[in-house]
Amino acid sequence: MILVGFKAGRVDVFHVPAGFNGSENLIATNTNGGVEESTRSELKLGDLVVVEADRGKDLGKLVRLNVTIDEARVLKLRQNQEQQAALAVENEGVSPEAHQQPSAPPVLHYPKPIIRFAQRPEILQLLSKQADEIKAKRICQLKVHQHNLSMSIIDAEYQWDRRKLTFYYQAIHRIDFRDLVRELFRIYKTRIWMCAV
Repeated sequence: MILVGFKAGRVDVFHVPAGFNGSENLIATNTNGGVEESTRSELKLGDLVVVEADRGKDLGKLVRLNVTIDEARVLKLRQNQEQQAALAVENEGVSPEAHQQPSAPPVLHYPKPIIRFAQRPEILQLLSKQADEIKAKRICQLKVHQHNLSMSIIDAEYQWDRRKLTFYYQAIHRIDFRDLVRELFRIYKTRIWMCAV
């Protein structure tokens, strides 16, 4: 198994399917941030890869090879604990009846596969994706202000195939942002995900 990194420090575990050979042109970033092509089929740190994601595809950077099952479980547990901690901070001051029961620790399902190496056009589209994420963050901040919500939008991240748009936020108290999510869906016509950090 391998570890792939995405925007905002998000990482996840993926497996390399048997017989994986990537493609004819491997695209990787070099040390000065440029794009280089080579014709190898083995994975190396820093490679940009297309992976199966939540109901679609995503593009990330290979950050670690040879991740064991135990290390993958620890990573999933740590991610779950961080999410629960962020939600606990958000729920401070809410009546005890409003608190949900703590969720069970995550189960490590068989990791999703790496599909292939990223190709040059996909990597060049990263700039366009980043610009759209900056714009989405600004629009979301405006909508938060219009809805008079006490929360800060920290970042926005499109899944590579743009089937999902995640907004990272901070809030001191629990926020009912259902109307905000509906409005953002009307604007972006994609799945909207709010993630406490």
